[in-house]
Amino acid sequence: GESSEELIVTGKDKFYVDAAERGQLFVPYDEDGYPIKLRVARHIATFKEFISSWNMLYPDKMIEIEGIPEYQDILDKGLGEYL
Repeated sequence: GESSEELIVTGKDKFYVDAAERGQLFVPYDEDGYPIKLRVARHIATFKEFISSWNMLYPDKMIEIEGIPEYQDILDKGLGEYL
């Protein structure tokens, strides 16, 4: 579908739903879509795990970052809370 503000925020695309129903996607997708807060929460969680792994491998070069929201907090509160 055509990219729009609504598509970016909600992650709902009827063409993806159709493709998913025909088995043409490599990931699960339904009419709920993938809202931006879910996508950002996943990216933040991945980033936090990367930093944690780095710190385990390089304790002499630790990276410390404060104030990174938790995955569930982003989903519960939305992105506006952190922007």
